[in-house]
Amino acid sequence: MKDEAEIKKAIQYAFDGARDKQIYVEPYIEGVEYSAEAYASNGEIHVYSIVKTEFNWTKDYPVYKQTTYLGISKETEALITEEVRKATSALGLNFGPINFDIIISDADGKPYIIDVGIRNGQNLIASHIVPYSRGVDELNNSINICIGNNMEIKPKRKEYISSRLLIYIPGTIEEIKSYQNLIGKDHIVDIIMRKKVGDVLPHYQTKSDICGWVLSKGETPEEASMYADKAWERLKEYIIIK
Repeated sequence: MKDEAEIKKAIQYAFDGARDKQIYVEPYIEGVEYSAEAYASNGEIHVYSIVKTEFNWTKDYPVYKQTTYLGISKETEALITEEVRKATSALGLNFGPINFDIIISDADGKPYIIDVGIRNGQNLIASHIVPYSRGVDELNNSINICIGNNMEIKPKRKEYISSRLLIYIPGTIEEIKSYQNLIGKDHIVDIIMRKKVGDVLPHYQTKSDICGWVLSKGETPEEASMYADKAWERLKEYIIIK
């Protein structure tokens, strides 16, 4: 909250939604937000991914994509990893997935944790981005940890993956052309379609309003993001909306 005139209204809004009528007011941190996906097991903490989300509105729809390690130097990655490990230890978390929201401060370049979710990362982070970028089946590990089976939690590789939400103009889907042959070409690693012909697409409000996702990879985070943009444009030809 930057404008002090809005603080009173924001505090009241928070109180209205607080179940125990207690709230926390924290200093505003100017910076860039990232999501960090970690996994704890047998005293080890593995940071699987650091993902930057880009969300910008155009006239009819938002541009929404996530890219691993975009804008993250090796020094910043080390600082985030250390901060995640310290937070995990302080919270006494010793097994399972942990998802962190982090602000990299413009003032000092340091990472500040603003939210901790004791769960798998959403929006394809655990289900697709981590497996494709690090070679770890995170969801399968979460099942195995519950039933006492062995897990493979150590990352096998580090590749740069970018996902782009398939959000286009509002309307009715008249046709979805066969897109499976695009997977594996032009740096596209996967396409997840969640809508069908006849579905009505409203103006975007939540992820239930999207057609699906496309994921691309590159030699660098910037390259992965560029290829995801191109794949998003390509799929416009395959999803006919009227």
